[in-house]
Amino acid sequence: MVGLWADTCLELGGQKFDEAFRHVLKTSTFRPDIAEIRKAAGLDDTDPTEKAALLALQNLLKLIRDYGPKLRRKSPYPELDARTESTLLALGSGMRDLGLELVATHPNVTTDAVEGNYRLRTINEIEKKWINAWRQG
Repeated sequence: MVGLWADTCLELGGQKFDEAFRHVLKTSTFRPDIAEIRKAAGLDDTDPTEKAALLALQNLLKLIRDYGPKLRRKSPYPELDARTESTLLALGSGMRDLGLELVATHPNVTTDAVEGNYRLRTINEIEKKWINAWRQG
């Protein structure tokens, strides 16, 4: 464990490590971990595939809000890129509309008053399913 902290300090350099550590100490409600310090120092360990999947999901959520859950509320209908289409097919077990229905239940789309832990759990479940389906495409 001490080795991980030392490696992080060496990777960031002493001054940058200290600045990031101080920042996390001031802003975190829990004892800071290495990931928080790395993030505060500007290092991003997020998988690039996951980042791309989440960006595509955010774009799709906006389209669903604008065009409705089947993307047909107003014309002209939006065109989706091939990767998003294949992800919807994977998510819906070969049925695009079923994939769209699942994404449309994301709390950032619905107007239902979903709060607290249930909201976070729902977001995490949908995003996890989306990322897995994205990886298949």
